[in-house]
Amino acid sequence: MIDGFGVKMKLNGVYTQIVLSMLLAAGGVTLLLGELERSTRVVELNKRLSEQAELAVSLLSGAMIEDIIVEDVPVLETAMRQAINRYPQMVSIRLINDQGRSIATASSAEERAEHELVDFNSDIVFEGESFGQMQVAWSTREGAQLIEEQVRHTRLNTLLIVSSLSALFLLLAHLFALRPLRQTHARMSSVLSGQFVQKQSMPWFVGRELKALDASVEVLQANLRSRDAREKELEKARNAADDANRSKSEFLANMSHEIRTPMNGIIGMADLLQNTELDADQKLYSDTILSSAASLLSIINDILDFSKAEAGKFSLDPTPFNLRRTCEEVMSMLSVSAGMKGVEVVLRYHTDVPDGIFADSVRLRQVLTNIAGNAVKFTSEGHVCVDVSTADHNGDLKLVVAITDTGIGIPEDQIQKIFRAFEQVDGSNTRKYEGTGLGLAISSHLVELMGGEIEVRSTCDKGTTFTVTLPLQPVQRPTEYMKVESRDLKNYKLLVVDDLPLNLHILREQLGNWHADVTLAQSGQEALEILQQSAEQGASFDVIVLDYQMPEMTGIEMVQRLRTSRLHEETPVIVLSSADQSISADVRNALGIAAVVQKPLRMAALNQTIWSAIHPASAENLDQQAGGGFDESIPAFRVLVADDNKTNRLVVQSMLKGTPISTEFVENGRQAVDSYKACPPDVILMDMSMPVLSGIDATKEIRLWEQETEQTRCPIVALTANARKDDRTKCLSAGMDDFLTKPINKSALLDMCLTWVGEGGKPGLSNMRTGAFNV
Repeated sequence: MIDGFGVKMKLNGVYTQIVLSMLLAAGGVTLLLGELERSTRVVELNKRLSEQAELAVSLLSGAMIEDIIVEDVPVLETAMRQAINRYPQMVSIRLINDQGRSIATASSAEERAEHELVDFNSDIVFEGESFGQMQVAWSTREGAQLIEEQVRHTRLNTLLIVSSLSALFLLLAHLFALRPLRQTHARMSSVLSGQFVQKQSMPWFVGRELKALDASVEVLQANLRSRDAREKELEKARNAADDANRSKSEFLANMSHEIRTPMNGIIGMADLLQNTELDADQKLYSDTILSSAASLLSIINDILDFSKAEAGKFSLDPTPFNLRRTCEEVMSMLSVSAGMKGVEVVLRYHTDVPDGIFADSVRLRQVLTNIAGNAVKFTSEGHVCVDVSTADHNGDLKLVVAITDTGIGIPEDQIQKIFRAFEQVDGSNTRKYEGTGLGLAISSHLVELMGGEIEVRSTCDKGTTFTVTLPLQPVQRPTEYMKVESRDLKNYKLLVVDDLPLNLHILREQLGNWHADVTLAQSGQEALEILQQSAEQGASFDVIVLDYQMPEMTGIEMVQRLRTSRLHEETPVIVLSSADQSISADVRNALGIAAVVQKPLRMAALNQTIWSAIHPASAENLDQQAGGGFDESIPAFRVLVADDNKTNRLVVQSMLKGTPISTEFVENGRQAVDSYKACPPDVILMDMSMPVLSGIDATKEIRLWEQETEQTRCPIVALTANARKDDRTKCLSAGMDDFLTKPINKSALLDMCLTWVGEGGKPGLSNMRTGAFNV
């Protein structure tokens, strides 16, 4: 930039401009004065020629008056030739009588161009009587030559004078302005390039304007020096802050690892405890342990994510995944805390939304969990609805997720505050709602990173709607996992009973997509009346789907009255129940309840349950609780677990207990390598941080040994408390195949193992890919 500035100054400098201006001025003045001289001389020449012509005509006509009167042509022509010879400028003479007839003519022998001639006409008068006219052609050649010579002299003299004055002016301008200006410019260029120079005093005769300009350059130099010093200090402070941030990030990561390790034992053992026979108090205690551990883990994750957002280290890892299943899992997770408050969580998944999309499933799940979890937290009664749809924004397909609650709402002047870190609408010491205040700030950052936006609409004491809009990229060729299979229910009549209109609307919409004939009832009493009318008309329903918790008459009470009335005795009943609304097997058998489906509903499970209720012969297990139980067709295979922490080994052992999976445990990487070489397992769960030999180094040795011995590649899954992406990259680079973050639960552990093992307990070759992290 500075170099370009210097070049422009050289090309368009004041000195050059002044010289060019003077040259143009000198040329203009010279030409102007030359033309003025020419016009003046031409006027003088014309006047002189006119006077000479008048004199010559007067003398000639006086001398020849008698001959003119008698028209003595020979005498006249002789006299006219003598006059032409006497006056060299005279070219021709012509006499015309008073009748207008030419009587005599004489001309010079020398030819003259027409443009060099000037005609003069004079009447011939004697004693008051006119005797004709004399026409004289006068030459201007000599006069014109004289004029041109005089013009050349004038121009030359003018040019010399103007040039001398210009040179003098240029010299004075150079001394008084140009040289000081050049010095100032050179100094400014040095200052702008960072080369500070010593000030040079201006000559005494330099004008005050240039002295003021030089003083300004001095001030600029001082300011730049001060700026550079501040920049160096700021850079030093920034480097120190970066070092502090790195140290903070490392500290948080280490703390996360240290906290996750014992939490893995707490959550794992509490999860296993839930599957044992517990009395009411013990069940309450284990629920409290799991809830508290989950809250602590959420806080840790929020702090880690906020640290990443501050450092600008948030990154996305888009992969194909099943969006519907992800939304259903989030709703199931939130249903526990919502059920404890009597709040219902509802998912509405529009039919135009594809099940398989391409995005960062982990981050999208985090956004949904944060916003929907926030809605549950601030809603004490009513419902929280997650509405998933699509929209066309200027030709681009968008995913629109609207989370609506019937909670306390947000004052309009507080809406922007909720997206700031550590800020909450109620931030007083007596605040009712707990939390770090990071969830929405992190969600806002993630949505922005994904190319979307969040909008908030709220009314105090009525509720809030968060609308998340994201770019939508459907998966062109979804895998079987991304497809949600459903059976067609055409020609089947269903009675749906629920007191919440929103639930009725969603169920009617979904059942209608399966082509079922749906009848709706908003209460148990209304449903009984519909059943009574249908019985009287000889009609029947194929399935009755009813909510467990309804005012005035619960679902169980309605079934009891239905069975007592012996109406529709053979009609199967499916009860929709929240997580905390357990129905004993005795009650179900006594009332002939075909199945219990846990809310929030998973539509694939609901479809299968309805189909199985209609066709009992095809039902393998109608005792469904959403998320309850594991697949009993788990194949038998061997798992090698390498972890130096005894509690972690015990957790994994307890989680796999009761399955056909056999396990072998080692305490460090060296033992893992030796055990693998002695008897290769089907899957290896490898901790990253272990004594003697780390999980990373152990994996490298195993992969090298496989290459040397041409051994079939064994899936290795990182089992670690490190949750950072660079840790995943290290695992990938070392040759690991997947990544499971502590604390883990039984479902995640089994899913991970089954992902990497095919039928018959052999490694699934279709899964032998690199870096397919499932967290």
